This record gives sequence, structure tokens and C-alpha cells, in this order.
Amino acid sequence: MIVKDEDEYVGITEVRPRSWSIHTEEKKSEIIEAFKSSFLATLDFPIQIVAYPTKFDISDHVDRLNDVISEDRNRPTDSKLVNLGRQLYPNWLERFILDNDMKQRRFYIVIPISAEQINQFQNADSGLLDTAADKFGPLAPIADFFGSSDNRNISKQQCLRELDTRLNRVERALQRFDVQTERLDDRDQVMSVLYHYYNNEQPLNDVFLNGPYSVESGDEQTLTAYMED
Repeated sequence: MIVKDEDEYVGITEVRPRSWSIHTEEKKSEIIEAFKSSFLATLDFPIQIVAYPTKFDISDHVDRLNDVISEDRNRPTDSKLVNLGRQLYPNWLERFILDNDMKQRRFYIVIPISAEQINQFQNADSGLLDTAADKFGPLAPIADFFGSSDNRNISKQQCLRELDTRLNRVERALQRFDVQTERLDDRDQVMSVLYHYYNNEQPLNDVFLNGPYSVESGDEQTLTAYMED
């Protein structure tokens, strides 16, 4: 999680999209309507969905190709031309991707929580208790207890528990659509997302220095992110 302020926290989960282009237009419409009704309409807290273009990663593809080359080296029946093509192919593909500025997108869901949000939720519940207490006197002490909270009485652990609950809800809901998610729990991964968000470009380095890190956005605002284990 990210500590935004004394009473504000944020969690990020990466989304691995499902196959899309293989479906018919009718099936795509069904998926979209189900997403609206069974996911978006069920949320009672805010989320932000972000998508970032990143360098097209062909490392897994090249690794598999190298494995094939290694396995075929001891096969005298293989064509020398085929082997040469396999060796030249990775460099050609890399140049092709760079020349055409090909990108792949990474998707994230950002979920915030704050003491104020929890307090508003509790106050909404306390309103129901107040109504019940007016009709049934013994409930009055309970209504007073829940109605007396303010932001200062909301602990950090309460915020983190609620943040964990919200992340779980989003992850379980998306799994019903065959969409896989993975929480970001690595500091460098999270800092990379923040850097991309505020600078609108992919960071050059994958490792960020420990401690407070300031990122200047295009409108000259500054974000200081503190990461905690």
C-alpha cells in the first residue's frame, strides 16, 4: 500500500486482461453488459482504472526460441538456413518493434481508502441506529458510541483492513470474468506506476532509491510517496 497522508492509503492491483479479439461482436456486448452490471454496479467505493503503454516485451518469446535452437543444435538433419534464420530473427524482431514504435499496455486498478471514508460509512450506519434508538431506548448507548467517532478515532489498522477488503472484492469480482489480478507488493513496481502516472512516460530505470521519492508532474506539482512493508 501507499501512504498518501496521515489518514489516506492506496492499494494497486495489476490486471491481466482476458482474450478479447477472438470473440464475436455479440459475445463482446454480453461481456461488457455483464461487466457493468456484475462489477461496476456492485461497487460502493471509488476505484480508478489506468492503462499505460510500455515497451513491447519479447523476452519470453526469445527465450523459448533460444531453447528450441539449443535443442536442435545436435540434429544434423536441420537445415543450416533454418538455424541461421532462427539466430537472426530476435534482432530483426527487436528492430521491427523499435522502428514501428510498437507498445503493449499494462492495466491497473487503484483503490483508495481514508479515515474520512470509514467515518462517513460509520455515520451512515449510526443514522439508522439513531432512528432505532428513538423507538427503543436501550439502543441509545450503542447509537452514541458509533455516532461519536471522528477521523482521529479511525486507526491505521482499520484503514488497512478496509483497503484489504476492497482489494479482495475487486479481485474476486474480476475473476468471474476470467480476468486475473495481482496486487503490487514490490516497492519498485509501485514506484514505476506512480512515475508513469505523474510523468506520462515509462521510467528509464526499474529500481528506485529507498526513502521518500519526489516525482514532478507536467503541471509542476510534486508527489512524495512513502512506501511501507
